[in-house]
Amino acid sequence: MTSGTVELADGRTLAYEDAGDPAGLPVILAHGFPGSRLEARVVDAAAAGAGVRLVCPDRPGFGRSDPRPGRQLSDWPADVAALADHLGLGSLAVVGFSAGGPFALACAALLHERVSACGIVSSPGPLDRPGSTVGMTALNRIIFGAGRRAPVVAGLALRLIARSTRAEPSAVARRMAQGMAAPDQRVLAMPAIGEPYGAAVREAFRQGPAGLILEAALLVRPWPFRLDQISTPTIVWHGADDRNVPATWAADLAARIPLAEVRRMDGAGHLLFLERAGSILGAVRAIAGA
Repeated sequence: MTSGTVELADGRTLAYEDAGDPAGLPVILAHGFPGSRLEARVVDAAAAGAGVRLVCPDRPGFGRSDPRPGRQLSDWPADVAALADHLGLGSLAVVGFSAGGPFALACAALLHERVSACGIVSSPGPLDRPGSTVGMTALNRIIFGAGRRAPVVAGLALRLIARSTRAEPSAVARRMAQGMAAPDQRVLAMPAIGEPYGAAVREAFRQGPAGLILEAALLVRPWPFRLDQISTPTIVWHGADDRNVPATWAADLAARIPLAEVRRMDGAGHLLFLERAGSILGAVRAIAGA
């Protein structure tokens, strides 16, 4: 497992984590919100066991990646392509976890034949529609619901979260568990997951909350691509007990992606990817034909 950076054409630095099997299928992981490149460390062993080289970049303003003021969802695929070129990767698969889902879908839609497979886990769909935050936790309704109507309120919530992540990673994980579904509380109580995931969340705020505030506003705008543009084989996973993002989103997304299938997982919550990364990445590798 290695850490690295790449300088992009506009002079920005993009930081990334390179985990799993160096000879495996290249998979670009779009981390959650809040999240960072360090999520790759949480699932390093699972990725290696699945025969996957898992590369997870910090999005602009997260972790060690430079901000990109005014960025759009459709800007992310170009950053991913530049990173892939830097690493000498040709064809690749993409996986999006939680709010990383829209970014993975943007890559599948806009990088076309370069993306061999797409996996979406615990992801919302377009959040610009009325009622899109129904069923989410109160905190997510504040961040994303207020992001449409009262961005200042969403910003205040993210600043408070940033302050709470200054604790040790294990304490960050314990705080995150409050209000989450029982399966997620169980996952976060596992030392092999809870502590490194807490570190990944804390890393998201390395530069403060500004990058996350910008992304929250970005996610509630209309997506600048159509889901029916995606011709890549896609699997949409969702935990039946997810309280952060309602499981109803899975069927909604899959119904609009031509080659998508839904895998609804009983007894699982929002952190499904962290708990079952091996099987998820193995399935992505299989539909990529690797």
